[in-house]
Amino acid sequence: MSDLQPSSDARRWTKLRRLFDDVLAVEPGLRDDYLRRAADDDAMYAAVRDLVSVHDAFTGSDGTLGDANIANAFGGVLREAELARDQVIDGFRIERLLGEGGMGRVYLAQRHVAGVVQRVALKIVPFAVRERRTIERLRHERAILATLDHPNIARLIDAGELPDERPYYAMEYVDGIAITRYCDERALDLRARLALFADVCDAVAYAHRRLVLHRDLKPSNILVDRDGRVRLVDFGIAKSLEGIAANGEATVDGFFSVSSAAPEQVLGRASSVATDVYGLGCTLYELVAGSPPFRFTDAARETIVETIAHRPASPASDSASTNDGAARARQLPNGAALAIALRGDLDAIVARTLRKEPNDRYRSVDDLATDVRNVLAFRPIASRTSEWRYRFACFVRRHRVTALVAALLGIAVLATTAVSIAQYRRASVERDRAVQALAASRRVTSFLVDAFEAADPVKARGRELRADELLASAVASLENQAPSQDPALRATIAQTLAHLFFALDRLPESVRHAEIARAALAQVADPSAELRARQGLADAEAAFVQNRFGDAVAASTAAIERLGDGMRVDDGELLYDLWTIRGRANAGADARTEAERVYDAAIDLLSRRGDLPVEYVDRLRQRHATLISDNGKFAEAKALLADLLHEQQSRAGLDPAIQIETMRQLGVAYGRLFDYEQAAPYVIEAYNRHATIYGTDNAAAARLMSTMASLYMSLGRAAEALQLRARAIDVGLRRIGPTSPFIANLYDRMSTDYYYTLHDAERAEQMSYKALAATPPESLGNRGLLLQSFGEQLIAQGRRFEAEPITTEANRLVTSIYGEGADVGFVRADLAYIHFRKYDFDAARQLLAPFVIERASKLKKDNPWHVGRIAQMEEMKTFFGL
Repeated sequence: MSDLQPSSDARRWTKLRRLFDDVLAVEPGLRDDYLRRAADDDAMYAAVRDLVSVHDAFTGSDGTLGDANIANAFGGVLREAELARDQVIDGFRIERLLGEGGMGRVYLAQRHVAGVVQRVALKIVPFAVRERRTIERLRHERAILATLDHPNIARLIDAGELPDERPYYAMEYVDGIAITRYCDERALDLRARLALFADVCDAVAYAHRRLVLHRDLKPSNILVDRDGRVRLVDFGIAKSLEGIAANGEATVDGFFSVSSAAPEQVLGRASSVATDVYGLGCTLYELVAGSPPFRFTDAARETIVETIAHRPASPASDSASTNDGAARARQLPNGAALAIALRGDLDAIVARTLRKEPNDRYRSVDDLATDVRNVLAFRPIASRTSEWRYRFACFVRRHRVTALVAALLGIAVLATTAVSIAQYRRASVERDRAVQALAASRRVTSFLVDAFEAADPVKARGRELRADELLASAVASLENQAPSQDPALRATIAQTLAHLFFALDRLPESVRHAEIARAALAQVADPSAELRARQGLADAEAAFVQNRFGDAVAASTAAIERLGDGMRVDDGELLYDLWTIRGRANAGADARTEAERVYDAAIDLLSRRGDLPVEYVDRLRQRHATLISDNGKFAEAKALLADLLHEQQSRAGLDPAIQIETMRQLGVAYGRLFDYEQAAPYVIEAYNRHATIYGTDNAAAARLMSTMASLYMSLGRAAEALQLRARAIDVGLRRIGPTSPFIANLYDRMSTDYYYTLHDAERAEQMSYKALAATPPESLGNRGLLLQSFGEQLIAQGRRFEAEPITTEANRLVTSIYGEGADVGFVRADLAYIHFRKYDFDAARQLLAPFVIERASKLKKDNPWHVGRIAQMEEMKTFFGL
């Protein structure tokens, strides 16, 4: 069809407007007769009559009616014809109607630009506002919108006017859903909702800095796209702050949504930054409480104005207290629990955004975003900073990790002191060395105190620093004091930091501090056995991080031997750390039988010592059982874990995290035996306990979510499984970062879910790519296994040409890390099958070493992951007569 021409609707509107003006000039008692004679038809008579009625209801004492109110009235009595599919508007071809409101209809449309299809949301202003002053204002504000360039704001693509002078906007089309619906459909908890809302605030604050108000902020104008990114849309009634400041212009146009309209909007007063703060407050209220602050179903106009302008909204917690559905959508058991979660900070934030006087709200959207992020970070919000008990509670919650850091550092210091005293008591020959070591331990303590004081919140201009900033201060102090520091002291501090960074999964920093410690130790004339053993621990952990498992085994073994009789070593925690890394390194090197022996020996030794809490031995028993399970002895692992859990349940004062992990592992053990009904209670109880004690926004919770996801997938509850896996990834990304083996493995498990259970190869491939992208460069072993898994899927799809380079690289990496062990057996079998199907029989036969065939013979025929590989191996064995 051709471009839209001046339509009969436009001509009809002109006649209607002229007739309306004429009727108003007639005496009220004679108007109806005049109108019946002058109207073209019954529809026009009814339309003008209704317009006159609206005029009589809305006119002021001066007898005039603003253009905007006429537009509102007209919108209710005369509907413009909807544009047809494939109709062309200034080069844009209409696809379908997206929605409509006071400022016109919005269509999904497309046009071709340089051979590329460009889809837009096309907003056409209605005839009712086709007045010269209104059009000029819209042109000005359209120019302002063109300056907005923010990842969370839909961009203005193009703009123009139709032949009848009606303006139109072509905005970036966002394929998303309202933020409230997005959060409810995914059952996002309060923290996830607040994080999304903070992103919305950033977008609005950006617009304010560009002197643009939105003035219609509501959930339907805040979308979340397929990538989980918030997008602010529909600046159709946006205004320039410059214009408002210069002209004192009030919002008399009435083009706003009553569900989020600010008091000044319904009263016809000037808009300001506070108007958008109010709109954001209405959205936040609904996000957290599950309902808007006010409901106006069938309410009269006077009631709506009175409510918005003068009646305070109920606290969000009160609104949520009886809303069990909203609570469950936020992962809480009932409305009472949701109300408890909202009382305090969130109630205070929402209440401040909804205050009736603009000056009583947040001064800026940035201030609102800051308070929301303060809640997420357990920091005091601005309106409550004077409450000292509240501030202290925030400090305790915020610095849980810092407390752990301090405890770990303190343990290292005290351990050094204990060794020194013991050496002094054992023999007078060691007296001087003991005194030196004790002095060194005090210097370590002094160093750490000085480093942490340098990061004191007061000295940091009021900023309350996180644990990673405190560590950064300690690292900076270590580097700054290098020239004057005693080498033994420097080695001890660097060893402590290396071990701490290893425990916190900060792997590159752990490696670097191990190297600093090694360099300092080389300058010590006669280092003690303990100092050298601690260096062995740092070296072993650094080697483990770099996938040098053989070196890690050698370093930890040498350190254990250097300490001598394990029963006489004073530092039991050092022994625990050394035996643990030795067992992990053996398992990493695929020496799993040796790893089992290491854990057996460590459990026996540390169980007989009296200086270690029983939780240390429990952790070793957990690692031992996991290793046994990984070796295919599922029933034995289950029995060991069941015994451990039974013992733990009879103990008082046990660290809950230890028992939670035992329950999780026991559930996994049952799952590996395909006894999912028995597995479910343990896994679910483990997750519920962890969530109750520690919350759900941490890496341990993400791991439990992933375990539950695997269980639900096996039970046929695929939708719940994918939701849990996605939540685990979300938490992991925020708490650990986008690149880590943890995140990579979560994506890999999701790939497995899609491929083997849901049979969605396309989504599985997407997840595999994400897993590889999330793998840190130094995690070569992890990358090799991920490539092997991806290659296996491609082979099963018959895409052997694509699988060959992937599987070849997987073979190279896995072989270089693990040698010719179990993991290599799988990838060699895959590579052999690729060569076999290429008719390169010699290459295939060479790859089928005895250990590869033996590994394949242990595959379980009832495991869906193994079916394809078993068939491939049987095909090759038959062909080669193996």
